[in-house]
Amino acid sequence: MTNLRHLEALELIDLLLDSSNEAIHLLDDVVTSLCERLDTLMLINLTKTQFYFLHPACFLNLRVLKISPQNLGEEMIELLRNNKRMRELHIIMNNYTEPTQTSLDRRVWARARYKVFLR
Repeated sequence: MTNLRHLEALELIDLLLDSSNEAIHLLDDVVTSLCERLDTLMLINLTKTQFYFLHPACFLNLRVLKISPQNLGEEMIELLRNNKRMRELHIIMNNYTEPTQTSLDRRVWARARYKVFLR
């Protein structure tokens, strides 16, 4: 990961990791290397099953986050609210996205300071 420290955008698409621990360790490494540099992050189907991450909120200069619904939780939405640079949140599903029963409180969305797109 140290070789990637100048990246400004990172896309992790359809990794479909079985273990949440694998995903956590991967994102820990990404945050450690790119927390100040990354401005666009795409996490589409990082895990096969529903698992919420807080890692995207650790990127200080993040402006655009594209993420699958199974990895999006209320706590992350709240934390992203504190990032003054955050502009866009894209919630993306594709053929590999498992249906989820996630329902987020409408008040969480009302407090968001960024635009939200569904795809």
